[in-house]
Amino acid sequence: MADIVVEPLTPDQIGPAYTLVFHTDPAIDFAAWKRLVRPMLRLAPSARQGVMIARRTGQRFPCGLVWYRRERDLGHGPVLWAEHFIAMDLLDPTPVVAALVKELEDLAQRLGCKVVRSVAHRRSTTVCAGLLAAGHQQGGVLFQKTVED
Repeated sequence: MADIVVEPLTPDQIGPAYTLVFHTDPAIDFAAWKRLVRPMLRLAPSARQGVMIARRTGQRFPCGLVWYRRERDLGHGPVLWAEHFIAMDLLDPTPVVAALVKELEDLAQRLGCKVVRSVAHRRSTTVCAGLLAAGHQQGGVLFQKTVED
């Protein structure tokens, strides 16, 4: 993990990070991506929501990304939610996931959260394996239904 740097998304990383997003879901266009992340860039580093990117040391372009938000849970109090994990690396995405997960755990502590809840979307076998390797357990089942207009 030492060669992976995890840091908050900055304005100069919006374009390079979009490459990861587009590769994962080409239906998200660049304008929509900018509209989603720009408000988060104005938040303080201690903000309760944001986007973190991972990149190899010395590299400009990100190889990983995750969204997070702090919410209050009835049973656990403050909880850090993480989703939209992306880990793409030609060598091995496993350390990218490990670095993102480690930073989420550190962030949870800084934000006073006792629980990290991570949503791994379909086809996220590397993310699931990384979460399990870091000691995370399945805490439930997420259901979803698309409701058409």
